[in-house]
Amino acid sequence: MHNQHSGNGGGVAGRIRLLDYPSVVHKNSALSRGDGHSTASTPHLKFIETRLTNRLRVAPATILLSHLIAMEGIGLGIGTLALVGVFGDCVELLSYIGAAKSMGQDYAVLATKLDIQRVLLYQWANRLNLFDSINYDKRLDMPEIRSPVSQGLDCIRQLLEDGHKLEQRYGVRPAKIHESIELPTALSNRLRSQFSRMTRKLRSRRDVQPLQLYQAVQSGPFPGDRHNTQHGAVDKVRWIIKDKKQFESLVQSLADLTAGIDAVIPQQSGDSTNVALQHEITNLSSVSELKTIKSALPNEDINITCRVEKAIDQECAKLIINRLWFRLIDDRKGFVSAAHSETFKWAIEPPNPGSNWSDLGQWLRSGAGIYWISGKPGSGKSTLMKYLFEKSKAPELLQKWAGSRKLTIANFFLWNVGTSEQNTLHGLARGLLYGVLKENQSLIPFALPNMWQEAQSGVKDLKLPSSTELNWAFQQLGKSSTQGAFAFFIDGIDEFKGNHREGISFIQKLASSTHIKILLSSRPIDTCVAAFRTRPQLRLQDLTKRDIEKYVNDTIQSYLCRDGDSYLEEVDVRELIITLQDKAEGVFLWVILACRTLLGRFDAYDSAEEIQRAVDQLPEELEDLFRTIIENIPQGVRQQASKLLRVCYTQRSLHLEAPIPTFALSWADEKGMSLDKMKDFTQCSPDNMKKKSAVLEGRLRSRCRGLLEVHGDASKGHLTKPQEDSPFVDFMHRTVYEFLDKTEVLEMDCLKIDDNGFDQTAALGCMYWYMVFLDMDPFSEENSYFSSGLTILEVMEADSLSGLAAVLDCAVMTLKKPRKFVHQPAKNEDRPLGLPICETGYLDHKLESIFGFSRHELDDKHAALLLALELDLNTYIKKSDVEDFNAVQRLQYRDKSQRVNLLFHAIGRPIGNSLGFLLPEGTVSATTIGILLDSGNDPNQIVVKQGKTTTPWLIWLDDDYFRAGRSWELDAAQITARMLKAGADLSPQVPHGLGDLRVFLKGRIEEWLHPTQMGYCIYRLHLQDHKYRIAVVASCLEIAGAIGFQDDAKFTDKMREFKQGFVNG
Repeated sequence: MHNQHSGNGGGVAGRIRLLDYPSVVHKNSALSRGDGHSTASTPHLKFIETRLTNRLRVAPATILLSHLIAMEGIGLGIGTLALVGVFGDCVELLSYIGAAKSMGQDYAVLATKLDIQRVLLYQWANRLNLFDSINYDKRLDMPEIRSPVSQGLDCIRQLLEDGHKLEQRYGVRPAKIHESIELPTALSNRLRSQFSRMTRKLRSRRDVQPLQLYQAVQSGPFPGDRHNTQHGAVDKVRWIIKDKKQFESLVQSLADLTAGIDAVIPQQSGDSTNVALQHEITNLSSVSELKTIKSALPNEDINITCRVEKAIDQECAKLIINRLWFRLIDDRKGFVSAAHSETFKWAIEPPNPGSNWSDLGQWLRSGAGIYWISGKPGSGKSTLMKYLFEKSKAPELLQKWAGSRKLTIANFFLWNVGTSEQNTLHGLARGLLYGVLKENQSLIPFALPNMWQEAQSGVKDLKLPSSTELNWAFQQLGKSSTQGAFAFFIDGIDEFKGNHREGISFIQKLASSTHIKILLSSRPIDTCVAAFRTRPQLRLQDLTKRDIEKYVNDTIQSYLCRDGDSYLEEVDVRELIITLQDKAEGVFLWVILACRTLLGRFDAYDSAEEIQRAVDQLPEELEDLFRTIIENIPQGVRQQASKLLRVCYTQRSLHLEAPIPTFALSWADEKGMSLDKMKDFTQCSPDNMKKKSAVLEGRLRSRCRGLLEVHGDASKGHLTKPQEDSPFVDFMHRTVYEFLDKTEVLEMDCLKIDDNGFDQTAALGCMYWYMVFLDMDPFSEENSYFSSGLTILEVMEADSLSGLAAVLDCAVMTLKKPRKFVHQPAKNEDRPLGLPICETGYLDHKLESIFGFSRHELDDKHAALLLALELDLNTYIKKSDVEDFNAVQRLQYRDKSQRVNLLFHAIGRPIGNSLGFLLPEGTVSATTIGILLDSGNDPNQIVVKQGKTTTPWLIWLDDDYFRAGRSWELDAAQITARMLKAGADLSPQVPHGLGDLRVFLKGRIEEWLHPTQMGYCIYRLHLQDHKYRIAVVASCLEIAGAIGFQDDAKFTDKMREFKQGFVNG
């Protein structure tokens, strides 16, 4: 409704309370008659008309137009369709108002109050199916309903459109050009997306004639079709709250109008606004946002407040549990082989009379303290522990011990060659506590009170609990007040790195509580024997005779009789089984390897005597057996075998998240692991992938003699994404890796590589990127091939430049592979339903989405440089021709803003962020920025980012890495100094409205230099280095000179004071 009065009509709109008349409308409307007409409706419309005309000074002609539309009763085609347009304007205009990030929490609360009104509008539209042209609430077709609703929505629109009134009466001001706004969209984000989709769908269904009528009689367009008004600047202006009291009146006016509109159409049962609002609250995952919403809620909304408090507690619990978790928490257990069929069932059965082992079943049912399982390497300790935890009746027996208490069972498998989290006491404590608290979230505030308090304060990046906090947590678990019973399965306590006694002491303290019992395993090292010799126990190698006999019998008999009767006599087979069983001495792994060495002799139809001599010659110790197996690999395939073993060894050494996919290793083996050949990525059909995977299984047997094997489901060799049962290649047992990890083993003559171009890390990287290349939708956090490929790039920077270049080429090939994407319209362009599909590489597609045009097709060399910049691969960047890249850009694009800006990519990492690169904090280094600045890159060059102009310098100032107190001080200070030296502009306003840029940088200098302001980790780890401290001070002095504070006596004195204390440390 835009006429000569619209300029001064919106300011008092909020004073109308539609709640004054809905009961009258409801009682006398056609709602009770169901015929869509009502003779009683006219007085009520007149009542509304009078109030609107007198109090809003809306033109009578406009109201008459609304009457005409309302009385036509032509449905969603015109009348109700018009509501969609007005509604869209309302929610869009609400999104223009927010709080400056620098204004404080009170203003964020006010902005959230506004968002609550936006959510209520969305939910009102959802309740009425406003965007569904078929199933919308037919009450909207009733003139006496649609008219007041239309008038109410238009009041809201006018209230928000009048920029002059907003600024004069309602406590807002236009945002400054570089000022960042905290837009209040936490609650409304999901509904906003939902209604955007519905709007596009509705657009696609409207035909020409209704649309023409709609445009002719209604001023309210569809969302996104912003029209010109007397205050047209509102389309571009973002509003910031400046006066709390005035803004409160705006919120109250909107609340009154929203409530009135909601009351015009009675709610059906079950569609309470409060219930709907609570549903939106459950979708939030930010404690800070939830706390702000809690502060924004009216005091009388007790139910919703309680729901917010519950949501805060749930999110805090989730934050803490996720912080305790680490990626390799179940890695060791996952690699432990499952028990052979029907083995280990004896473990929880009562022992025979006279046996020298304690009744494990009885201990599980009623025992206390610690039960110790010991055994030689390879005897099956971990397999037994995994069996007891996952497959046995142990949980049932433990429940009898727990009685009425809640039973919680947690496990942890230590690994001495794993990460620090896998072989330290801190990792063990975290792993067990994670298992307990995940199932008992109500215990978190009592077990970890400091972490709980930190999470409740809104901190996202929680600090790990200290050793003192972890000890406290387990003390609380051991108290009867928890009303719980906790059983811990701990495998490999001999695998602690460092002092074993410390770990043993921790376990003994845990077991001192009557509410905790521990089943543990280890090799019989001296410290474990001394600590646990009086505890209930069993020695595994003394008790696996039956299991080994069954395994040998099943393996040999089934192989010999696979084509019918065995060619060997039964008595000879029986004697062979007895010999293997005796020689194994209870070590399961030994007998597995021994059986595998005999299978080839069965294929050669060796006689019983020949086979017996071969068994006699097998070494009795595992490591000697490994050495014998490797030395007996045929000369002609040793190079292949060594490459396969080294690649698998590297994957384990780097602790990569992704295993080695069977198909990828087959593909690499087929190419001889030549980097030149492996850079040739081609598509491969699923059938061909399966065939190659099956071929590899046979090649592993002939080349590696059982030391490597395929795990998982071999029939799924065609899968390009890692799944739980995807086939992968790994060592047959961890002791094989431990054997290869000895310094001299890979130097054995039989494992030496003659191929000087072979690079096992680079070969592994190529495999991962090839799997990503083959995947149709590869770029997700769940794709561990992708994340492992990125890790390989970071690892290789210090190892091999040629290998790094090869893996980068593979990554570029993957990112440039043509894929189907939805074409994104340019900024401010209408987005109709059915966006066209374009086929292009991900890199080119991403550049287009960032810059708004598709003219950045980079050649492979330049694309590799761009990727290296975002990953901060200094070694590669130093060897690259940055000046050539810039020269090509200058030739291609006269407009500087259209050129690919290397500084922008190094600092902002737009491609990496979109791909989910999990880069560590402080990734961009001063070295990289220095290379780019020395090559002529301008920190003030205009960059068009998603329709907005900025510069690398402004991006740096607004970057969390620069602004956070926990930044790497030296890099942050050096980068700032280098950019200022290169002419970075000091005139623009600081992002987030922090005032004068020179004053802002002065403050940052003080934070970098003052020990109490530094991140505690950085201070402890780095500032003890004298050279590091000197370098930080030097960079800060350089910045002070550049910003003109070197003549400020007070500041200079403070700098001198900092320097003295900082350097002397």
